[in-house]
Amino acid sequence: MAATRLGTPRILAAAVRGSIARPRLVIAAWLAVVGLALAMLGGAEIETSTDSILDRSAPAWQFYRRASEYFGEDEVLAVAIEGAEPYSTVALRSVLDLSDRLDGVQGVRRVDSLSTLPLVRQSGDGFVELEPVLAPGFAGSESERSALALAVDGDPIAKRLLASDDGRVLAVNVYLEPAETAAYEAVVDEVEQFAASASARVSGVPIFRIASNRQLRSELVKFVPLAVIAVGAVLLAAFRSWTSVLVCLLVSGAGTAVVSATMIAAGFPLTFTTLILPSILLALGAAYTMHFLTAARGVGSHETLSVALVQVVGPVALSGITTAIGFLAVATVRIEAITLLGVFGSLGVCAVFAASATLAPALLSLIPLGDGVPDLDRWLRGPARRWIVSLVARRRSAIVAIWLAVCAVAVVGLTRLEVETDATRWFARGTDVRDSYEWIRDELSGISPINVVLEAGPETRLDSAEGVQAIARLGDELRRMEHVGKVLSLADPLGQLHAGFGGVGLPETDDLVMQYMMLLESVDYTRDLVTADGRRANVVLRVDNNGSSQLLAVARGAERAWQSHGLSDVSARATGIMFEFARVQDDIASGQLRGLLVAFAAVGLALLVVVGRPLLAILASLPNALPILVWFGMMGWARVPLDAGSVILGSLALGIAVDDTIHVVANYRRARGRGVDPYRSMHESLHRVLPALVFTTVTISVGFGLIGLSEFALTRNLGLFTAGLVGLCLLADVTLLPSLLLWLEGAELKPGPPPADPPGDAGYP
Repeated sequence: MAATRLGTPRILAAAVRGSIARPRLVIAAWLAVVGLALAMLGGAEIETSTDSILDRSAPAWQFYRRASEYFGEDEVLAVAIEGAEPYSTVALRSVLDLSDRLDGVQGVRRVDSLSTLPLVRQSGDGFVELEPVLAPGFAGSESERSALALAVDGDPIAKRLLASDDGRVLAVNVYLEPAETAAYEAVVDEVEQFAASASARVSGVPIFRIASNRQLRSELVKFVPLAVIAVGAVLLAAFRSWTSVLVCLLVSGAGTAVVSATMIAAGFPLTFTTLILPSILLALGAAYTMHFLTAARGVGSHETLSVALVQVVGPVALSGITTAIGFLAVATVRIEAITLLGVFGSLGVCAVFAASATLAPALLSLIPLGDGVPDLDRWLRGPARRWIVSLVARRRSAIVAIWLAVCAVAVVGLTRLEVETDATRWFARGTDVRDSYEWIRDELSGISPINVVLEAGPETRLDSAEGVQAIARLGDELRRMEHVGKVLSLADPLGQLHAGFGGVGLPETDDLVMQYMMLLESVDYTRDLVTADGRRANVVLRVDNNGSSQLLAVARGAERAWQSHGLSDVSARATGIMFEFARVQDDIASGQLRGLLVAFAAVGLALLVVVGRPLLAILASLPNALPILVWFGMMGWARVPLDAGSVILGSLALGIAVDDTIHVVANYRRARGRGVDPYRSMHESLHRVLPALVFTTVTISVGFGLIGLSEFALTRNLGLFTAGLVGLCLLADVTLLPSLLLWLEGAELKPGPPPADPPGDAGYP
């Protein structure tokens, strides 16, 4: 269903004419469909958990789940309690209270604290004790505190894991079991309630996940209605007509409701990724409808309305096709949540186009816009249009040179652009979530877990003297790595026991290791470090940087360190919940960028259909590609990373920009097909489409700019970046695109004044 260079596909023309001829039937059909959709949306499930973006089909995820079966889950809540002095009585009693409070709570796998984690120390008669240093009968005497401080200071495992270097901050580490969301949040709520009563701080992966979920739900309720109101206000200011507002919002809302209901009917909840679809589809629906509104202004009869809208529907269809293809390219990412975004994004584009091509003509045939022309519309079609065309005709070489120079600078910026997602940066400084994370990281160690799982061959045991020595070498290498705050492995408790019995370093015989392992059977955390058969071991890292690229760098560095210092018949593989989140960010970014390349190819083909000349199609594609290049380059220069949210900017902006480009080129080629010279053809094209281009950009910028008021960086960046990028795309479409079109055809500025009102535009004689 491709549009010809100067015509409109018959099926689209028939759809527009049929909607105008039988408007009540079309409106009734849409009301029935939307009513059914709204009824289905009433039972919509909203799953904003960040878990939805995990790639559960990948071998890496399967390995993570097997590792969790061997060593337990690595989800941990870190509760930090600050005392007025080192090992203060109040802080120590808070540790006792919280540890006792969480004992046996559903969803809690283990609690590590000074009251639960055995430390190796010698008793007064020379015997080695393996017991917690904080007993339930703790009275808080000076002698008790001094003995406790001495034991902790001499234990490298406890330092920066259970107590800060100076002893003022004590930690309770709560390890969670996998559970349903409600039970999972119940444990977090319990810990947060205690922290509030004890003036403690809480952080950990579960805190960020739950806080992100709650924030996204809040943003959905607050900003989507505000964005709709803002869009309506802009439409009213632009068209001075409540009819225009009503038509635009009804059309955009109808298409968005239909695709949302389709997703629910297929059994998929609204997720962390698909929650952005309504905003995107409302924006695209407004862009498509705007062209019908500007074409319908001042049109009287149904016949004249049909002629005006048929000329619009072809270019709108082409822009919809290219945007839908871009979404489908995103669907090639193996992550289910991203696949759903691609599939239902593509369906949504089709739905809002169908609404704009049928419901909009039907509504406009019953409630015409009238003859009144707002001053802004008149100014855009008149003085603004004349100034733009005169500028590009006289200075097109300078305009192209400026764009190329800016792009050259942007290319350098691209080399500085990082693909990085850090959930800690989603929250502003001054919020409890971020401040607690940074404070605990500085006082104790990071809360982002990475596990290095070692798997031995059939002839090797990792709980042997040789295996423990190799694990110790790996631990030493990891402690020297940047961003690694804490390392815990089987070598640590064995070294502690060996020192307690007067040994130096690590046990040197397998028999001695076996004896120590028997003593450690009562210590819960050792089950996180080695399996009973000794074939698998786990080196636990707590990383001080939550950025995805840093987490992946630590993971890959750990694997390389084992290759250099480990045993030849033992493999090392990094895993963990934070490793999975970090790995997925790269997959999302690469998938989105791959989709963007496919979308660019689709744009080129669409423009080739419109203009029929390969070179002209390539040149007309540049105003779509260069603004995105410039924007990403600016992000690189500003050191703003491309994260899981902002990476969709390209596809979103391209979908909006190509709509403007196709309308400019289509109307320009239509005039050229009638024999009009290039200069006057550009006048005629911008006379027809400039108001729609400007109103669309302003509407989308206001809608997304309002979202930019959010305190949640993931939402704020998407809103602000989208608003800025669509503005840059408009600048390219009214400066670079006309310059390239006129330059290609060798057009020269005609003598005399430019035409004030090109012919052939309904309502403008």
